[in-house]
Parts: sequence; structure tokens; C-alpha cells
Amino acid sequence: IPPIVSSDIPTCPPEMRHSPSLQRLISTTTSISLVFLQSSLPNPFISTVNSFTYPPIPKRISFTTRNLSAASMTTKQQQQQQQEKECFSFGVIADVQWADTDDGTNYAKTVKRCYRGALTTLSNAVQWWNDLPSSSSPTFIAQLGDLIDGINAKLNASDDALHKALQQIQKCNCPAYHLVGNHELYNFNRKQLSQASWLQHGNAEYYSFSPHPNWKMIVLDPYQLSLMGLEQDDPRRIEAVNMVCTQNPNVTPDGSGGDWFKGMEDAGYQRRFVPYNGGFGSTQLSWFKKELLDAASSNQRVIVLSHVIIHPKACGGGTMAWDYEDALDLIQSRDVTNGCVVAVMCGHDHKGNYHCDESGIHHLTLCSPLNKGEEGYA
Repeated sequence: IPPIVSSDIPTCPPEMRHSPSLQRLISTTTSISLVFLQSSLPNPFISTVNSFTYPPIPKRISFTTRNLSAASMTTKQQQQQQQEKECFSFGVIADVQWADTDDGTNYAKTVKRCYRGALTTLSNAVQWWNDLPSSSSPTFIAQLGDLIDGINAKLNASDDALHKALQQIQKCNCPAYHLVGNHELYNFNRKQLSQASWLQHGNAEYYSFSPHPNWKMIVLDPYQLSLMGLEQDDPRRIEAVNMVCTQNPNVTPDGSGGDWFKGMEDAGYQRRFVPYNGGFGSTQLSWFKKELLDAASSNQRVIVLSHVIIHPKACGGGTMAWDYEDALDLIQSRDVTNGCVVAVMCGHDHKGNYHCDESGIHHLTLCSPLNKGEEGYA
């Protein structure tokens, strides 16, 4: 196995060099550098990453792999040129949820929400990305959804809040890809999103793109089945009502308030059947399978982006997509992917989390800037 090289990671203990996930990265001649700015990394992520990076956690984590011929490795300069040619970076941020209002709390009133400070954190993130040296500047930014908070709808400020948030992101020296989260659907319906210039499609916001010939990013829309944003007679909403109300009798078809978790204390992963989560649906999952098959046949590596979480161990066990099992089966299936999926990146659960599954796939849930506001990073 060739060595793992990174300017940001001092060493890599021998036991990590044989992990399936790093072997998957090593098996390709392409390098990837993931740019993370986190407010507070959760303990599972720290314990995993510290096994080969050591504290403090670097703001930039790089996985660099090389497969160079002996002739091309005759000088350090040639090695560096080859490495730079095969690398790309991207920025990731999730759940900004900014609003021009005083700080508040989550629904359970247990966690502070820094609404105005979240926009400052977004601005700082953009500045940080722009200040990176050209050799490692991001190719694109992945904004994983919930850019503005649902409280803006109550303040009649949805358009203005969105405009100001997009203004910050547009200052970045690279394009941005925006995902749909539940707070987008608190502020706008699907018809409005289908006309939004900042999204790719809006009504069905799933697609793929390749920032490098050997890599594919697959963007999923976890609210194709939803109680939010869809007309009453939309087949996707009808399917969502049947699915959620069958699994959780506390939820009414209109998704209105109430004690959604009554009697669900020991329900385990069934707790996911609440209106603020959603489902991918069979149409999107069929498309997803085809995208994975195409990537595997083209020897591409894949990173999956979704607002709602796909692996229950990458969150607290209640913020997964309703049909996460179907998506996870595709991601982990050797018959479908041939091991091409490297990572899954999500938001939604503001505390953040990290899990490396039995297939060696990294599941990263990003912390929300809402947690710390101006005092944090994300």
C-alpha cells in the first residue's frame, strides 16, 4: 500500500493504513482534500480522527493518495506537480439557519440558537475558504440545507433572509451547490423552489456532478416524500401521509403540532417517522442506483450529499430519512457500488456526529453554526 501523505496530518499509525476506507482511497490515483470548518466536533468523530491525526483536530483534513510510476518519482518537484494535478478540495457547511431575530432555543428549549451569529459564522467560513492558497482552494461549496431558519416565515422575512445568506455565499471564489432541508420547506413550497435560481431543479432536487474525472458527487433530496411543501393531492405527499401515520399514530396527516413522541420512548429507530424528516421515494432511489452503477463501471469514487442522515449511527438515531435503509443498502451493496462510495455527508442533526460503517464508508454529520453563533466555526 502506498503511503498516505498530508501536510496537515503529522503521521499515520500503521493500524490505520490497513483500514478498508483508506485502502479504497489508496486504490485510486486521484486525491481528494475535504475542507471542514466545525464549531465543535462530537466525541465519536474526535476519537476516530485522533487515532491518526492527534489533537488538536485540524480545520483541514486531507486524504492524499498517489500511484506514480518510478520514472515520475525521480524528483520531489515532479511528485508535487502530480499530486496537485490529482487533488481537489471542496467546502462543506450545513444548517446555518440564520434569522434576523434575537437568540432563541430549540423546540425542547434545551439548546441555545444563535440566529444572527449563524450568519456571521457563514461569512467567516466564506472568508476562510477564500483565504486558502490557490493550491488548495475549494473547487465548490456544498451547502447541505437549512440555510435560513423556519422562524423567518413567521417574521414574514423568508425572501430577505435568503437573499442575505446567498449574498454571503456568492462572495466565495467558487460555485456553490445548495441542498433542500426541512427549513427550506418551512419557508417555501415546492412550486416556489422549482422557480428558484439558486437551486438546480427545486421540485426534485437530486442530481450528480463530477468535480474531477475520477470523482462523482451525488446530491440527494430527502424530502421527495414529505408532509411539507407539496400540494394535498401530490402523490408524493399522499405516500408520505400513509407511511408516517402508519408508523407513528401521533402524527396527523397535516403534520401539525402535537406530541409526536408520545409512547415512543422505546421505539428505537421508529422515532424517525416525524414530519421534520422525509423520504427519498422509489423514483429517486431507482435513479440513485443507476448513478452508483454508472460510477462503479467508470471507476469513479463517490461522495453522497444529503440533508437528512442516512446512517443511524451518524446521528442520535431519530433524524434519519424514513426510507434510509433502502438508501443505505444501495450505498453498501458491493453488487451495486463495487466499493465506489467513500463518504456520505449530511446535516440536520445539529450536534454533528461521525461513523465509519462496516463497509469502511465514512458517514459525517456536520455541526450547525446555529449552536455557537459568532463564537464558533462551521
